[in-house]
Amino acid sequence: LIVPWLLTAWYGIRYENRTITISFISVACIFILASSFMFISPIYRWTFYAWPCLGCFITASLVLLIATVVLGSLCLRNFRKGLAQYLYASSNLSSSNFTRGVFERDVEKD
Repeated sequence: LIVPWLLTAWYGIRYENRTITISFISVACIFILASSFMFISPIYRWTFYAWPCLGCFITASLVLLIATVVLGSLCLRNFRKGLAQYLYASSNLSSSNFTRGVFERDVEKD
């Protein structure tokens, strides 16, 4: 379940596909809600406190999920600002064995 979800994120962000990226963020929000609802159970809360290592992993996973939603939303907000064109030009230049020029002086500093 995790690998297709992460591949969805990569594809959606890489090709600036709004629908796929929104579905990725929605699934991440569902994961956060499901993890949060598990704290309603007293047995789960007891396990969280009784096993500190498990509690640490749960906390870290929730923090990473929230960071994923925030960063995915930032990427979604920055769509149509040139990432697709940059990656397209970069792949075309690298496939044609283009080497970057070395300049002796920096024009911006003069």
